Amino acid sequence: MTETKSIDTKRKTQLDNMANFFQAYANDDKINFQLKTSKKRALLQSLVFTSCYRKNTRVAYIGDEFPVEILHALKFSTINYQTIAGVFSKGKNLRSFFAKADSHYISKDICSNIRGAIGLALGNCIPTPNIIIGNSSPCVGSSKLSHILYKMYNCDYFRIDTPIVYDDISVDYLADQFREMTEYIAEKYDPSFNENLLKERIVYSNEAKQLYNKVADLCKEHQ
Repeated sequence: MTETKSIDTKRKTQLDNMANFFQAYANDDKINFQLKTSKKRALLQSLVFTSCYRKNTRVAYIGDEFPVEILHALKFSTINYQTIAGVFSKGKNLRSFFAKADSHYISKDICSNIRGAIGLALGNCIPTPNIIIGNSSPCVGSSKLSHILYKMYNCDYFRIDTPIVYDDISVDYLADQFREMTEYIAEKYDPSFNENLLKERIVYSNEAKQLYNKVADLCKEHQ
């Protein structure tokens, strides 16, 4: 890939660019929400995503398999760089972002999510992050994507090395990385952070998981 940085890392410019994309997106195929809850969830996700364009919002790019509770406790909004392209994949206009990735020698053989995410960044549409956290899991492509985005935005960067073996040593190794990362972010961005805030977020996540399981069970009963 050629060395490229975003043309203008001001979030106002990026919001305008994304708004132009959405305008074309809105004129594309009509979205049909079969469930009212799907529409409510989409609106909520849109609210969270658009808040990331505010000047003072702390934004973190993360990949899959990352405990977002840590960053939420540190008052960060998170954007999953692996699925950002998938969110907009219904719109045919995403092809223009694939073309941007192609023009910078991103192979068409790699994952579409990675190509799309790079294209969106090159199109200067997604909000400039304060920090990017890569992960060796679930794939090498995802880890490489995090580093490409880091070089584009020149922000804080961490890469979590997730062991492929599950044992006590691996758990301690992973926990040490999370602890080091959390201490650094807290010192730089949120000195008021304390572990009680993290525990509170974990409780909320576990409650959400239980509700999700209940919904899944209801779907099985009434399918």
